[in-house]
Amino acid sequence: FTNWLYPERNPFDFKSLGDYYRFLDDNDIRTLKGEKVKSFAECVIANYLFRMGVNYQYEATYQPIQRSATHRAYKPDFFLPDYEIYIEHFGVGRDGNPAPYINSVEYKEGMRWKRSVHKEHKTTLVETFHYEQQEGHLLECLELRLRAAQVVFEPLPPEAILETLREF
Repeated sequence: FTNWLYPERNPFDFKSLGDYYRFLDDNDIRTLKGEKVKSFAECVIANYLFRMGVNYQYEATYQPIQRSATHRAYKPDFFLPDYEIYIEHFGVGRDGNPAPYINSVEYKEGMRWKRSVHKEHKTTLVETFHYEQQEGHLLECLELRLRAAQVVFEPLPPEAILETLREF
């Protein structure tokens, strides 16, 4: 059911970032916990973590706070507080490039910077990519990477998920 909750569209198919955000806004894309997210992939990841009983925070500010002249305070897509693991979903195709309306140089620099923050502070970063979602194996890849990082899954019973959907 959660896979069909919203009409999914490939962000690479939009003419501009504004068009994509307008589509997300018009369809009020939210997670099972009611969080408004910036992409379908983030919604899919959040709902998966929720269903699998993995405690997460969406866009929590990275500690210690990281910012520079060219980067605002860093807020990774997800933080798993029970494991001190961060998840970033990078919106790039298999060729490493973002959607055509995104400045590729800036996006790749942002990716590099985020990776360097985690390396400098010796924090665990799990990465996922747009092409994994488009190829149909995003959650499989995420699960393998999280299991490798020793994350324990405790799937919620269907009744609990259904109750959350009723509340939502």
